[in-house]
Amino acid sequence: MRLALRRILLLAVPTTVVALVSLRPLRADDDGAAAEPVAATPGVISGRVRFKGEAPPPGPIHAHHDPEVCGKGGVIADETLVVAVDGGLANVVVVLDGVPAGAPEPGGAAALDQRSCAFVPHVQTVTHGATLSITSNDPVLHNVHAFLGQRTAFNLAIPVAGKVVARRLGEPGILRIRCDSGHTWMSAFIAVVPHRWHATSAADGSFTIGDVPPGTYTVRAWHERLGAVQQSVTVTAGGTITTSLTFELPTDPTAPAPTDPTGGLRDALRETRTAVDALDQQRRADERDRLAGEGRPLFRKYCATCHGQAGDGRGPSARFTSTPPRDFTRGTYKFRMTPAGSPPTREDLVRTISVGVRGTHMPAWSGRLTSSQIRTLARYLTTRSEVFWTGTALPAPIDIPAEPALDDASVARGRALYEKMGCFACHGLRGTGDGPAASALRDDWGRLVPPADLTRGVYKGGVGGAVVYRAISTGLGGTPMPSFDPAMTPSERWDLAHYVVSLARGRTVVDYLLDPVGRSTPP
Repeated sequence: MRLALRRILLLAVPTTVVALVSLRPLRADDDGAAAEPVAATPGVISGRVRFKGEAPPPGPIHAHHDPEVCGKGGVIADETLVVAVDGGLANVVVVLDGVPAGAPEPGGAAALDQRSCAFVPHVQTVTHGATLSITSNDPVLHNVHAFLGQRTAFNLAIPVAGKVVARRLGEPGILRIRCDSGHTWMSAFIAVVPHRWHATSAADGSFTIGDVPPGTYTVRAWHERLGAVQQSVTVTAGGTITTSLTFELPTDPTAPAPTDPTGGLRDALRETRTAVDALDQQRRADERDRLAGEGRPLFRKYCATCHGQAGDGRGPSARFTSTPPRDFTRGTYKFRMTPAGSPPTREDLVRTISVGVRGTHMPAWSGRLTSSQIRTLARYLTTRSEVFWTGTALPAPIDIPAEPALDDASVARGRALYEKMGCFACHGLRGTGDGPAASALRDDWGRLVPPADLTRGVYKGGVGGAVVYRAISTGLGGTPMPSFDPAMTPSERWDLAHYVVSLARGRTVVDYLLDPVGRSTPP
């Protein structure tokens, strides 16, 4: 009966419509409902990375700092070039290029440990948005100083063994990681990829990337010493494609490897943006141009002689300054209320311009310039660096709680924390800046930087305990001074700040005359 009725209905409609009805997919029960599309079965890329030629022997690593801890595991392995007996190459970042755009992938989790003064693992890949859990097994001060290109992404102190510090990896690119606390040989790399199709080659050079949609892709691979290679592959539905990648020593061994090992992770992320994002980008660009035009005359008149016309710190007077002028193009600032690795707020910039930087040639411009001019300059400084114009909201400024009483009990607790947190490694047991790691400290520009002599009581960021509390909490951007925010409670940070302040307050004028650098007796 149902079939007969359907034939009558078909005869009652035009021929073109009959054709459309006839072409419509039917389910098994012939009820006319459209079938759901069937997704193609994903495939797998299985490969191996090989080293061509004879690998140079690894260089010896001498634990010149904290040898009782760093040498306890025997010889420190050089992981910058790990080649198996049969030529398999480890620690290679492998990423697919050309994957289909889609919804953001969940970041997942990753870990970074520090064992016998080495980062473990040495190289890893993670998905953009992953939470990195950082810990240490060593009973010495470590810090995880991560660079994205030339800019500090974050710098976190890990002073206590077993303490876990979490950091979300919210920006794609290659993080180059070092320890500034005297362990100059420590290094690691984390490739933050804007999708999930990535891998790191194992000790035998093997890698696997699964759940790959069928299609043709470029497999990009990078090694910290050997540079980058790539290979085109075609993945079929449900199939496994086998590929091989080969590295060899570069013709010019002194040539640096590419800093973006995946051939443009940030560009890959940008390609997935929507038209609305593109419109927002244009609005931000227009606003940036407007602020640059407003502030440029003031900057050239009052600031460019030291900081340079481009704001890169290379003005004609820079060579006469005691402290190199700040390079604004990196967006890295010492004095901020924002967390480690974040650019400052405009209020932070206004504050620094207004009060200057004590102990340097940077004067206080409050009273010399109007409040409106200072704010115009602060807005102009943001136009010098991309970090202010990514469209990502700045994290909330840190909260500095009300200062508790600066008494003997607080100072005593702070003195214990000074030792526990490893502050003496840089600042010395007496706070005079002569710690065992002091001679090896370098800033983001590669310049040797001495740690502060805390007995002088001169803090570049301002005056008072709150300034010290802020430096302990946020670190000093562009320097080896890390953030201790994750490692200490607010009350502990105030105790440590009180002890630092006491190092100067406890010295009389006679003390300075007889012992100007404060090296005669420990505090």
